[in-house]
Amino acid sequence: MKRVLALLALTLLFTACEPVSDPVSEPEVPVDNTVTLDNSYAITCPEFSKNVPKGMFWKVCQAVREFCPDVTIQDDFYKEESEIAEKEILIGPTNRPESHVEFVDQDEFVVKMTNGKLVINAANTVALDAACAWFCNRIQTEGLSFAADFCYVGNLEGAEEKLLLVADQAGNRAAVLNIGRGYAEEKALWQVYPKNGSNIAGLKYRKTDKYGEVVLLAYWNSATMYEYPSGKVLWKASSYAAENPHSIEISPDGRIIAVASSTGGEVRFYNTDGKPRQYTSVPLSDAHGVLYDPEYEWFWMISGSSLVAYTAEIAEDGSILVAEVPGKIYTPKRGGLHDLQPYAGDNNKLWVAAWDTVYVFDKEKGTFSISYDNKNQINRPHVKGISQFPDGTTALVFPDGDRQGWTSPTILCSYYLPFAETEVFLTVKLPENTHIYKLRAFISDYQY
Repeated sequence: MKRVLALLALTLLFTACEPVSDPVSEPEVPVDNTVTLDNSYAITCPEFSKNVPKGMFWKVCQAVREFCPDVTIQDDFYKEESEIAEKEILIGPTNRPESHVEFVDQDEFVVKMTNGKLVINAANTVALDAACAWFCNRIQTEGLSFAADFCYVGNLEGAEEKLLLVADQAGNRAAVLNIGRGYAEEKALWQVYPKNGSNIAGLKYRKTDKYGEVVLLAYWNSATMYEYPSGKVLWKASSYAAENPHSIEISPDGRIIAVASSTGGEVRFYNTDGKPRQYTSVPLSDAHGVLYDPEYEWFWMISGSSLVAYTAEIAEDGSILVAEVPGKIYTPKRGGLHDLQPYAGDNNKLWVAAWDTVYVFDKEKGTFSISYDNKNQINRPHVKGISQFPDGTTALVFPDGDRQGWTSPTILCSYYLPFAETEVFLTVKLPENTHIYKLRAFISDYQY
């Protein structure tokens, strides 16, 4: 028995000393964390959305189709949840929950993968154009594969300034706002609050021989010229600008200021070296606009029904000699003429906004026309102010009827989108508590 126990102990001893081998483990299989866009995807944009211009949408479609010629192209018209494609490329603010993005600032855009869908969205249409351009460049250079958690956040870069001088009647101020990025920046680049300056109705920015850069305002029976950018008052006709002045202009030499008075039914001409109470008056019923023409060296003016031309010069005694230019009176079919501005790119033309029509006037032919680019957007009733930038893009304001019957907290402005290679009109919301009556491209030229 003792012998058996000894042998058992010896066996246990040797067994305990033998190395224990590890269990055989399977090799790790790498997890594929990429999503590849292919023909099973649908490219989706918002239904009837003006926030995704057709040119932008189709350029994205074209870029994807170079790799996947059979992708589906659709809008986001409501479908039963079970009918919505699991794989989509969502462009802009679609009604899909994946498209909802909280943007930090108004210049931001995002390209990301969410729930297997690729989302392209931005805080505004101009930034969305940049987002689509970024996406198309990305797939051209790196292909259609994205990490399942891919997210790229970018900001709009390179947008040119669009500076507007606006008559803000809610704030009793004239202000210069930048709307170049598809929205109005909150902080004004320049502003002035004229004393007793309610109902600012006329304004211009000019460079003159005598005064340099100036801003001209007409408001509440007054007219004022400010030095720009200091805001110093250089000239003022308080209570001598007739009743309800609606437009103001200065000759390039800076010696003559003209103020059109709508309720007063006249245009008053002042020698800036003289006293404001001394002026020459031209009767003009419902006078709403005055614009100097450096090519012809005369003032164009609009009454309620006609466009006329007058010359003005300073006599030896300092008085203003004003004369109607023979044969220069033109009457369109529709009356209620309200605004008069340069037409960008053609010095032979003028914008003339009437009660329910926006015309382009041909100086040589003496004709009014509604045959011009983007007439479906521009030619509308009650346009209080229209202005163009040198590149031809157009801004206009018409009342919303909220605060007053003649002001608006928004403007309509056209933008050229480089990626989409198209011009689109966008509604631009102005800063809070801003209601404007008139707007002017912040350009000192009399024609451009």
